[in-house]
Amino acid sequence: MTNVSTEFFPPDSGPLASLTKSVAVLRLGPEELSERIGIRFQVAHDDLDMLDWARVIGLSGRPYALVRHRHAPEPGTQIVAPYDSDDPWADVLDVLRGLNLSEGDLVGTSQEAAPRRQTESTRAVRPVSSPRSAGKLKLKVPPKLTNRLRNVQGRGRFHVLLRKFQKRVKGSELEVTPHDVEKLLGYSAEFGTSPARPPVSHRKATKKAARKK
Repeated sequence: MTNVSTEFFPPDSGPLASLTKSVAVLRLGPEELSERIGIRFQVAHDDLDMLDWARVIGLSGRPYALVRHRHAPEPGTQIVAPYDSDDPWADVLDVLRGLNLSEGDLVGTSQEAAPRRQTESTRAVRPVSSPRSAGKLKLKVPPKLTNRLRNVQGRGRFHVLLRKFQKRVKGSELEVTPHDVEKLLGYSAEFGTSPARPPVSHRKATKKAARKK
């Protein structure tokens, strides 16, 4: 597999843009999945690392992704579902059935996707935490900010993140993950402070120049 990464995962738009929730980990790596099922992986990167990913279709016809970060400490390939999925375990089963795999091919699942009932094959499936979903926070959002989120425009990654926030607002609460915070910090470092108000030194210099005139 190549080491050149030119695209970001998930894409900024389209049906795969919402694929950010890791719901389970398969025992098989990308090379094994390619040999066994014929899945073709492509190289990309996210805010954490370079990765190999493939678009797969569940038995229902819904799209998902298989993702393997290059520097992940443990073997296996993540099953990634839409961030707003309300039944992650159903998503896991959908992918397994669509790929003709079994629950025995799982290393584990996220807490949200824990099997509802135990079978011989799922007793060995342990919950695994995802760096994108662990330690979620619920923030109180004033109505003024909620209205501003509804009116977000733009097509950049930052605007995509804000629109995701909009969908996560329930009443006056907004759910934020550590991955979201990492993204916000990254955008802050990239764009710097707001240009709406110049630095103090610049304002003083401007006032002095105005007095001389």
